[in-house]
Amino acid sequence: MATQVSSRLLTSFKNISRATGISCIVLGCLVLAGWQFDISALKSVVPGLATMKANTAIAFILVGASLWLRGHERSNQKIYIAAQACAGFAALLSILTLGEYISGLDFGIDQLLYRDLQTIEASFPGRMSLATAFNFAMLSVALLVLDAEIRGNFRPAQFLALTAGAVAAIALLGYLYGVDTLYNVRAYSSMALHTALGLALLSLGILCARPQKGFMEIAITETVGGIVLRRLMPLTILILVVLGWLRLQGQQAGFYDTNFGVAFMVLLSAASLSVVLWLNAGRLNRVDAERGQAERALSLTEQRSRALIESSWDAVALFGADGTILYGSPSTVQILGYSLDEFVGRNAFELIHEEDHPFVTECLTISLQQPGAQVPVHSRVRHKNGEWRWLEGVFTNLLDEPGVRAIVNNYHDFTERKQAEADLYKSEELLRLGYDTAKLGIWQNNLVTGTVHFDERARAQYGFDADNVTLAEVIARIHPDDVDRLGKEIASATDPAGDGRYGTEYRVIHPDGSVHWLAIQARVYFQGAGHSRRPVTGFGTSQDITERRKAEAEIRELNEELNERVIERTAALSQANSLLEMMLENMPDQIYFKDAQSRFIRNSRSQARALGLNDPAEAIGKSDFDFFPHAQLYYEKEQEIIRSGKSMVDEEERVVWPDGRETWVSTTKVPLPDQAGQIIGTFGISRDITERKRAEAELQKAKQELEAANKELEAFSYSVSHDLRSPLRSIDGFSQALLEDYADQLPAKGQDHLKRVRAATQRMGQLIDDLLNLSRVSRAIMKSGPVDLSELAQGIAGELQRTQPERRVNFSITPNLKAHGDPNLLRVVLENLLNNAWKFTSKLEQAEIEIGSKDENDETIYFIRDNGAGFDMAYVDKLFRAFQRLHYMSEFSGTGIGLATVQRIINRHGGRIWAEGAVDQGAIFLFTLPALDRAKPGTQPQEIESLAGRVKEII
Repeated sequence: MATQVSSRLLTSFKNISRATGISCIVLGCLVLAGWQFDISALKSVVPGLATMKANTAIAFILVGASLWLRGHERSNQKIYIAAQACAGFAALLSILTLGEYISGLDFGIDQLLYRDLQTIEASFPGRMSLATAFNFAMLSVALLVLDAEIRGNFRPAQFLALTAGAVAAIALLGYLYGVDTLYNVRAYSSMALHTALGLALLSLGILCARPQKGFMEIAITETVGGIVLRRLMPLTILILVVLGWLRLQGQQAGFYDTNFGVAFMVLLSAASLSVVLWLNAGRLNRVDAERGQAERALSLTEQRSRALIESSWDAVALFGADGTILYGSPSTVQILGYSLDEFVGRNAFELIHEEDHPFVTECLTISLQQPGAQVPVHSRVRHKNGEWRWLEGVFTNLLDEPGVRAIVNNYHDFTERKQAEADLYKSEELLRLGYDTAKLGIWQNNLVTGTVHFDERARAQYGFDADNVTLAEVIARIHPDDVDRLGKEIASATDPAGDGRYGTEYRVIHPDGSVHWLAIQARVYFQGAGHSRRPVTGFGTSQDITERRKAEAEIRELNEELNERVIERTAALSQANSLLEMMLENMPDQIYFKDAQSRFIRNSRSQARALGLNDPAEAIGKSDFDFFPHAQLYYEKEQEIIRSGKSMVDEEERVVWPDGRETWVSTTKVPLPDQAGQIIGTFGISRDITERKRAEAELQKAKQELEAANKELEAFSYSVSHDLRSPLRSIDGFSQALLEDYADQLPAKGQDHLKRVRAATQRMGQLIDDLLNLSRVSRAIMKSGPVDLSELAQGIAGELQRTQPERRVNFSITPNLKAHGDPNLLRVVLENLLNNAWKFTSKLEQAEIEIGSKDENDETIYFIRDNGAGFDMAYVDKLFRAFQRLHYMSEFSGTGIGLATVQRIINRHGGRIWAEGAVDQGAIFLFTLPALDRAKPGTQPQEIESLAGRVKEII
């Protein structure tokens, strides 16, 4: 019978189950609304009769939700747990209510949500009826054991649901026929009409939830029994109920007496059932005829299938559970070369490549565990001639099918496709290498859904964590000053009348607050034509040009990086001409090839636009003389490159374009050889550096102003030092003289005041010294080089130990700590930090001071850790401010200048410093410095020669 289950009927029954669950949720919510807003029509659909209680409505919502959730796949564990929880709460509520009826106690759950203002003696206000509680207990338990089976095919859930449905049906008949004893157990314990209807729906929904097992199985089969059950049972019940109601209504109206009414009902029942049986008999005859036709068609299909298997180039093999080959189709000979006698009877693992045994075994195990499921499998199989052929197929476990009793493997040879895939993978790797070398990000903008997809590099350029974001999220990252300009670019590109191309540069703001400049080249694609033409998607590349926008000491490094990128991109272009096309279409830099007469033979789109051309092909055959007034200079330089074979790297040129614009470009040109090594032209790349040149001029001006300010500051510092020290020395000297000459005439308090004056002047002097030191480290000329921090720390630790030999301090200094910086300034850093560690551990019997380093995020972090007084992290932002102290002078001396000096030195080195600590648990100061290998080597001549030697591959 199981093989005749109709998937269409199974789906329909499950849809009915989910629909009844939703209906009961809606019913419960409506009744709760009736209690909340005192709407009688929602609490009792028949005025004056029983109302549905609030607890009953809650139970409907819980059981309905559980039934609806159980309509989903059980493989979703969270949904399954939620469904069981809803059923469990409903069961608890109904069982507690039954306990109240049995024990005569009130557990306080009946009017927990709403008070029932009806006051009927011996009643239970707010309590669901006894029959309702009984039905909910049975239905919720049925949901809890929905998939349980007992003794084969018996399902307790279906029995419980059928019993609850029968009780609900009796109550419905009581309302239909006006027999209140069928729905009223005792005073104020009646089952409301919509309660009975909802319980009947829940019973039906549970019966339809798992109809493929239990006594419901026959209802979803295409057998004669299933058809008769589905067609006759509902009609029979409906006819009998309707005829009974009509007979009762006629008798109550006085149309006839009881005897006549019974005879009249029997006659109508017989006639109605006879018509139904007659109609279904005709239907069964048609079904039987259709079955005969289906059997004949099945026989024909089997013959065709056999012919198809025997003539197909794909092969079919049957295996036993141990891998023994039981059958092979005739195409086995063409695929593997074995005759069927050589193939059948041997174990398949004898032919499978040893490296593929684990995978095939895993697939076979999965197939054995999942009868009927299709398990994809592929492996190398030895051909009769000894070659290894790649085969792919599908395992289907039909061991339980009487007509098969085997694992079916449909397979075919895909050796050539496997080789093609390997070749394609190599091509994709080369293409990916090209993109990585060029450092271009790729993105796609779906203009219909408003979503943007980034590759890994573009995602990093825009500062997103996810690959897919909304267009609104992208716009939120764009610098406010660039939003309008970019919006106009996109609006122009998405105009159906345009070509959809656009390119621009704008800023994006990352979540950490950093601003990045991006250069993009993009194209919009349209759908439809004419008035219906509309933009649907956009593709583009993005390049982070933040470094190009900077105008400080890194300008030279930027040029070197540009040269490296040109070399890397040229190497990548040699891998695939398609990548070259993409570069020429999208690169913002101007790329061009010229022949021996300096005529253009290929150009990038960016240069074509700069020359005022719509298509790069328009420039082919022309020379600089067609565009530039100063073309003679370019021509002579290019001819010199062709004659000498020497490259021109990063030469800055002033250009006057055809439209009158004047810009600066950084140009690299190399010889272009042919296959024989003869130079046949030049290859060049030019980058617009107008902004950089402007920034250089501004930087030079700022540098001069800074030098002048430093000189004024130095003069002021010496003046302050002299003018302040003189009165301080006078105050200190006269105070000392008073103490020495008139000590016997001064009271103790006067002497204490003079000592405080002296101490204050000395602190003032120290403060002046510290301020001067802070000023000097800010203005001192740095002489950078390799510095051994371990050696410096050892010397400072020794000096500290000699100042207080009685102290017990354990210095732990990691050897060979190397950095790049000014030795004198870095000594000041270590002196201040180690002096602080020495000072703040002075109250410990055993002090621990550690100097070391660690590597994080591709940089070295140096640290000095102690176990001293520490500090409160709430005030960490005050540590490196001048004059800011976190401890009283009475605890630890100091002016509050040392850490400000340390921070300024570290910042001048291009590093950063921060601190962590806790009160009485010590502190750690961490800082970074440039690595020893920070300087990048310049472009080597052999690299330029390699570029010139390989650029011929681009054409």
